[in-house]
Amino acid sequence: MAKLFGKPDPGAFDIAKLLPVTYVVATLLIGMSLLLIYADIVKPVNLFG
Repeated sequence: MAKLFGKPDPGAFDIAKLLPVTYVVATLLIGMSLLLIYADIVKPVNLFG
């Protein structure tokens, strides 16, 4: 991505600093999955009427 914008390579990422971001994204994905599964079981979407 840096090469696309003509900037120097930023180097390696510090994985320890990125762990909180990973936890937030994983929590959101799991939460949305559970919410959608629950909604699908309780009140399924009916496309034809």
